[in-house]
Amino acid sequence: MSIELTKHFKNVFLMYGAIADYYTNNYAKNPSATNGLNGVASGLGNPISANYAACGYNSVDDFVTAMKASEINQLEAFVSFIKTNKLDSALRNHQWADFAYGYNGSGYAANQYDTKIAAAYSQYA
Repeated sequence: MSIELTKHFKNVFLMYGAIADYYTNNYAKNPSATNGLNGVASGLGNPISANYAACGYNSVDDFVTAMKASEINQLEAFVSFIKTNKLDSALRNHQWADFAYGYNGSGYAANQYDTKIAAAYSQYA
């Protein structure tokens, strides 16, 4: 496993742990409120909880619970977000800039997300 891939997985697990900790320490104390959960990015692909509907969930509560429960749920949310926002075509056609813009917004170029995605594809495809 490459160092970059190892760093990626470390970051994924740190984020997964962070949302689990946040959920356990804050949300669980007051289950009737979202306690700012709409801004939490978590899990594989880092979907933001404010996008819970595009990720296939009925509420931010359902989204957070699912992201905490398993990596399969995280992957399914990521795929659902891509399909809901019609980014799957850009991904299949290797239109990295279009995909990065749709997924990360207008700041994608400054962060070189398109070139990072292209490099990862070249390395792992």
